[in-house]
Amino acid sequence: MYVSRLLENTVRRLTQSFPVVMVTGPRQSGKTTMLRKLSSPNRRFVSLDDLELRRLAQSEPGLFMRQFPPPVLIDEFQYAPDILIYIKIAVDELTTRGKNRQAAGLYWLTGSQHFGLMKGVRESLAGRVALLERGFYSSYVQTHLERDVTTMGGVRNLEAFATFNVPAGRAHRAAPQLLRDSTGNQ
Repeated sequence: MYVSRLLENTVRRLTQSFPVVMVTGPRQSGKTTMLRKLSSPNRRFVSLDDLELRRLAQSEPGLFMRQFPPPVLIDEFQYAPDILIYIKIAVDELTTRGKNRQAAGLYWLTGSQHFGLMKGVRESLAGRVALLERGFYSSYVQTHLERDVTTMGGVRNLEAFATFNVPAGRAHRAAPQLLRDSTGNQ
């Protein structure tokens, strides 16, 4: 039985404005289920959990993208991040010809969040992608740590910080200790 998610209306709205909609979050959090439920019948689905498709996407990203033209939902795209440049090229070709409405919602991507990968997404698809996250803790890390804590200069290595698994309910109490530098100052 499918349970409706709060993010559905946001996905529908952003699909009308952005060429790429990306939903990230932990495995088994319902990303793919939600997007498949929202998909129109003409949207192709490809999962990079399939090892043959993953190898194709990794070794021949251009061929992979031609084999699965938009509109397409690419599940677990983080296994083949080189496809992002091909998505950028396809979107740019449409938008530079003034076909922005045709570009809207062409690519839906799901993936487990990795800080390095998300930086690459922001750089290669800047202005072309709407990033959505499933799960409280990942949203906390994204918005609070990347924006606020790093700006204050307290955490310099987000990947190392992410491995320090603070239960979400205790995160606000643990944050001051994590911000201390080696001299014990905050």
